[in-house]
Amino acid sequence: MSDRPPFWVISLAASRERREFVGRGFADLGLAFETIDAIDGSHLSEHQWRRYSRPRALFHVGRGLIAGEVGCSLSHLEACRRVVQSGIPEAVILEDDVRPTPDLLGLIDAARGYPPDWEVVNFDPLFGTGRPKPIGAALLDGRYRVCTYRRNPYGGACYRIRRAAAQRLLDVGYPVAMLPDDLMYRPRPARLRWYGVEPSAVEHAEFRSELGARSDRVAGLPTAARIWEQPVVLAGKVTHKAWSLARPR
Repeated sequence: MSDRPPFWVISLAASRERREFVGRGFADLGLAFETIDAIDGSHLSEHQWRRYSRPRALFHVGRGLIAGEVGCSLSHLEACRRVVQSGIPEAVILEDDVRPTPDLLGLIDAARGYPPDWEVVNFDPLFGTGRPKPIGAALLDGRYRVCTYRRNPYGGACYRIRRAAAQRLLDVGYPVAMLPDDLMYRPRPARLRWYGVEPSAVEHAEFRSELGARSDRVAGLPTAARIWEQPVVLAGKVTHKAWSLARPR
């Protein structure tokens, strides 16, 4: 359909197996897509390092980020920048460990079934810990439901985002301090109106994570907060708890 949003896949240039996996999925559907070269956390430039803030990460997530997480966040923000600069109304962003299915296309085409105020729609919510709450009419012969969540659903492997939401992520996403799904789905600081679709509408592959081990250090610092950094972590926990309680249910 000519009115479908573009599909963009975030992928490291060196990840040939992943690129072949996702490319076959698009080819099987006869669907065009564009690849966005992901930023490799193991080879961050000095400029890219300066776009990361350890104090802000301690406040928002209670620990420092590892290099792969910084690269992942920068990559998704780059996708947002492209949405904004291209002037398109919206885009579908995928990571390279998932690929589209016919159902995903059906859900993209069923946008009239979304709540009118949507800014982000997550097509691959993770873990089941978000406690989904179905709303509105069922989609695709009743097999899918748009949901709100009692807790953050997480997952940035496949989502649809409007240009205004991409701009807001750019406004609050720097310096980098959170993974993309934290930034999108937490109540603050982006304050996006997001929904999920249950069950997942993409096909998964079992690839080894490219983020790296949690024990990795960034700029010589451990991910865990040091004793003198604990007040920042505590302030963040208190603030996020207050934000969570104030969020409309």
